[in-house]
Amino acid sequence: MIGASWWQLLLAPLFAFVLGQLALLGHDVAHRAVFAGRRAADLAGILLGNLVVGMSCGWRVDDHNRHHAHPKVRDGEIDAAVVAGPPDGEPAGVAPRVLLEDRIVAVLPAGSRPSNRPMALCEAVGGPVISYGPDSGAHAFVREAFATAGLRLDIACATNDVALQLALVAEGIGIALTSRASPVLAADRRFTVVPLEPAIRLRKVFVWRAGTRPSVPLRAFLDLWTELSDRPAPDGPAAGATIGG
Repeated sequence: MIGASWWQLLLAPLFAFVLGQLALLGHDVAHRAVFAGRRAADLAGILLGNLVVGMSCGWRVDDHNRHHAHPKVRDGEIDAAVVAGPPDGEPAGVAPRVLLEDRIVAVLPAGSRPSNRPMALCEAVGGPVISYGPDSGAHAFVREAFATAGLRLDIACATNDVALQLALVAEGIGIALTSRASPVLAADRRFTVVPLEPAIRLRKVFVWRAGTRPSVPLRAFLDLWTELSDRPAPDGPAAGATIGG
């Protein structure tokens, strides 16, 4: 409309602002925070990311998830970490060992529900939910489970501090979806721990940077771990573990 003139420069900030807003919308779509169904979220992500913004939505989601699942380990900023292993396996350059198989449970005030009565995912979204934030590896497992069930999960309070999650439950803020293996949950009579149906399972994984020589403390730790793993159990022989480095 304005042709080849300098007036086009006035439109550049406007288009930059609009593109930025669409990119932010695509970010929320990729986090499954807009649509309840996975199909609708994937389609919107492709339209906004691939066609509008010019960045592959599938690549970005994969890179983002792997980055947060193994913070600073892959880049060598820290020696090792305990993380929630991603569903599709560990990224290249990271050596893993599974510590335990865990699951997400619902935590409610004591007496509000029998502990042997599982909670369906559709029940969990009926009230305020307290759970992990996007920078936690467990967050992806929780989101994926609800999206697969065709449910939209709105996390009212997001924190990776399980003690804070439980404190909010004690105040009647909502229910917590948190790790069953957390030691904070052990023998606390203020709460009822309820399994979810279907179960949301995840793995706690010890990871360290592969392909480079470990630091002296990490090497000593891995050697000791291997030695202890090779020792026979009191009731019989235990399978040994091989840890690379």
